[in-house]
Amino acid sequence: MPYKVTIELIPRGDESRAQKLAIIRITNDGTGDQYYANYRVEAEGQTSEGGGWDSYAGFPITVDGVDRSDFLRAVAASLEAAFPTVKINEASVDVPPVRRSLPRLEELLHFIDGDRIEIKLYGNDGFDGQEILDGREYLKKWITEAVEEARGNDI
Repeated sequence: MPYKVTIELIPRGDESRAQKLAIIRITNDGTGDQYYANYRVEAEGQTSEGGGWDSYAGFPITVDGVDRSDFLRAVAASLEAAFPTVKINEASVDVPPVRRSLPRLEELLHFIDGDRIEIKLYGNDGFDGQEILDGREYLKKWITEAVEEARGNDI
């Protein structure tokens, strides 16, 4: 049974003015077991060029090993895999310990290397003001170290 997540903008809470922004379809591909399911995630929505509607680049994706005990967990895990959030502090990439498994880290590294994301780091170099760096290489360095750590610790 597929799940469908519809994202709408509701100006000032007025439902009559709702504007559909995106639809995400999450379908069990039937290859899991009684505890864990594997899902196919498709996403489509408004395009930034001219307000058209199209599938998002990089989709569909597959999300493996999702706890099937609760449909909200399946939807949340699928959305997180499709649109991951990486928190950055001054010295490191904060990957929550629950997600610090080798397959997840390798998946994140592959995602950062793909064409679905642009990462810019803004900072002040102390001389001529604002500095803008390509964040992909910076993040790849930290995630590669985490992958190596996970391989060494069998996490």
